[in-house]
Amino acid sequence: MLRKVLKIGTAVVLGAVFYLMGLSVFLATQPAANEVIDFLRWAFLPVIAAVGFALGIWVFERKPGSRFSRILVWTLVGCVVPSMIVVPFGAMLIVFALCSGGTLSVILREVLLNRDRIK
Repeated sequence: MLRKVLKIGTAVVLGAVFYLMGLSVFLATQPAANEVIDFLRWAFLPVIAAVGFALGIWVFERKPGSRFSRILVWTLVGCVVPSMIVVPFGAMLIVFALCSGGTLSVILREVLLNRDRIK
């Protein structure tokens, strides 16, 4: 049980660190004169955070059957979908959507994996 909590905690911390790294690049390129570049900056923030969440899980699952791409799908859905829902209400709310969606996707993945192992 402690290992699961550490795994989820590591995923949340790495998700936040990757988000902050993406945000620093975002802010460094702030005066974007082009609308396409501005859209790409907002579009890549959830992806960068999802990679951080997935990396946190993958670090704990160092076994032959755990593939990074399978973990990444969960975190991508958990970060991208809430971000798409929140952006029309205000683009700066994306941080709450990323943190809550990524954390919930990691917890849901762990619960479903444990449920399958118990049966």
